[in-house]
Amino acid sequence: MKRDNVNYLLVGTFVLVAFFSLLVLLYRITGRDTDTEPYFVSYENITGVAVGTPVTYGGYQVGRVEQITPNRDNARTEYRLRLAIREGWAIPSDSVARIVSPGLLSENIIDIAEGSNRDMLEPGQALRGQEQVSMMSLLNSMAYELKDLSDTRIKPLLENLNRRVESIGGELGESIPRLTARADALLERLGAAAAGLQALFSQDNQDRVSDVLENSQRMSRNMAELSERFGDMRGELDRLLASSNEIVAENRGDLREAVLALRRSMEVISGNVDSIVYHLESSSRNMNEFSRQIRQNPGLLLGTQPPRDDQGRRR
Repeated sequence: MKRDNVNYLLVGTFVLVAFFSLLVLLYRITGRDTDTEPYFVSYENITGVAVGTPVTYGGYQVGRVEQITPNRDNARTEYRLRLAIREGWAIPSDSVARIVSPGLLSENIIDIAEGSNRDMLEPGQALRGQEQVSMMSLLNSMAYELKDLSDTRIKPLLENLNRRVESIGGELGESIPRLTARADALLERLGAAAAGLQALFSQDNQDRVSDVLENSQRMSRNMAELSERFGDMRGELDRLLASSNEIVAENRGDLREAVLALRRSMEVISGNVDSIVYHLESSSRNMNEFSRQIRQNPGLLLGTQPPRDDQGRRR
């Protein structure tokens, strides 16, 4: 009996030591075995984050989420997280606390991306937060946008397109017979035009066109020869004009005297033109009278007397 009590005591002692060791291990795993300092960060969405979520610094765990406090301001809700960071851990003031997921199936954690500023945050100050870009949230948002696009844009567009296709089909069904008839008439006209063209380009017409072209070529050659002759004639005329200019230059004095004599003659004629005209008019009347008498009595040309009429008068 005494030996059984000793065994029970040993077993109980072993269980208590194991339980105490487990508590110590859990305490060390959660990071509560060291002193911590508070820091704060705010997010609008903390999906996958809860009290006790690990906080890492470049992948190294330096604390945990100690408290989450919702704050509603200006119709928006923000979540203020209290981070318990290992005491004495230096955090630059421009560091960013991001909600990340280490793996595809891992839970979210808060990782502090180290900044480059030399100024360090004091305990109790706030870090700049950056929310997680969730693939599922993006897919859900895209799905909602696609659904809205399908309901508001694509479906009405397809309905309008369907109605338009139906109307076009009806119009085509009514227009095809008319179009076929017009096409047949057009083909007939094209056939007639082709026959006319064939007749136009017959062998006789081709021979005539060839003759016309040959005549045109001969005419072109004749025109070229005529142009050459005109060129020669122009040269002769130029030489003639040059000779005339020389003659005029040599006889300029004689020509001037001739012109002056002609001028004096014209002045004399213009001064006596009235008397000349009067004498010409008298001569013209005399000639008229003479011609009248000759017509009445041609014998006057032979010097005979004019005939007498029954009353003895001379006509």
